[in-house]
Amino acid sequence: MDWLWGTLAGFGLGAVAGPLVEPWSRRLQRFARKAARESPVDVHVEWDQAQVWAGAPPWVSFSNYFEGGLPSEPAPADGKEWSGWAERNAGSDWRLTMLVVTVSARTDATVVMDTPRVLATRRDVPLGVGVLWPAPGGADLNPRRYDIDLSAGSPPWVSFRDDDAPRNAQPKPAPSWRLGPGDVERLHIWAKATDDAMYDWTMDLPLLVDGRRVLVRVSKAGQPFVTVGQRQPHRSLIWTGKGWSDSPHG
Repeated sequence: MDWLWGTLAGFGLGAVAGPLVEPWSRRLQRFARKAARESPVDVHVEWDQAQVWAGAPPWVSFSNYFEGGLPSEPAPADGKEWSGWAERNAGSDWRLTMLVVTVSARTDATVVMDTPRVLATRRDVPLGVGVLWPAPGGADLNPRRYDIDLSAGSPPWVSFRDDDAPRNAQPKPAPSWRLGPGDVERLHIWAKATDDAMYDWTMDLPLLVDGRRVLVRVSKAGQPFVTVGQRQPHRSLIWTGKGWSDSPHG
């Protein structure tokens, strides 16, 4: 009879504990499903030039494009602040978009980063004005980076440059990166357009994590980046430090 009492006791305990345990079981299942869907890496995209070039000497030029004309808000004296000025006034990048992408591994798996793929849409440049903050001088800053030529075919060509490569050196094919858990890879993304068009673009980072393919989208908070070509057919101005002066394209 002991087996009968044990069976009845187990049945009674299950009947009482089951309703208490079931909600937690469902939560654990949902958590497991969510964890399985999460990316094995964290990717941070920085497009604020004040952050991208924080601590760097003022040897970089900055340029933006505004539809319709100059905004009523005066241009900041520091070119690093121009990206925030443009964002507050619906401006775009002109000639060059510069980003920094930081990739950090979250898992125990090894992560391999393959050559990025760029998705770009070409359109006409609306009437407006391009503005340039010229670098006051100094050596060229040449960080390790991916170069994207938006105006060179579809899809745009992506190449890689080492930070110690001479300025006129031939670009290399983009390498693969291996990240162990906790490792961080930080590199610049420079997307240029040399023609007279406007480009809306995003970039996908193809990652291989323990044999599983993961695609990470690089975008501007879910929206495409916008880069206006260097030879846009409208007005261009250069900042002299005291005011604006008409400038030829280039």
